[in-house]
Amino acid sequence: MDTLDNYRHISKEVLVPYTQIPYSHAASECKAVFDSAEDGVTYELVAAGIPKEKIVLGFHPPNVRQHTGYAVA
Repeated sequence: MDTLDNYRHISKEVLVPYTQIPYSHAASECKAVFDSAEDGVTYELVAAGIPKEKIVLGFHPPNVRQHTGYAVA
């Protein structure tokens, strides 16, 4: 399984329980556009194997993303 397919699989497995949370995945990254989960969906994505530098926190404006430790865009 290539990296993108693996990220898609992980995203689906982690996000299915959060079906009310919109998300998207681009060619080489995951983009969380809303995260109201208590512990954070992004934490679960990292724990499942997606590197932080491949996750964009879309609920933060671009000028804030550079300070989060996650991908900028």
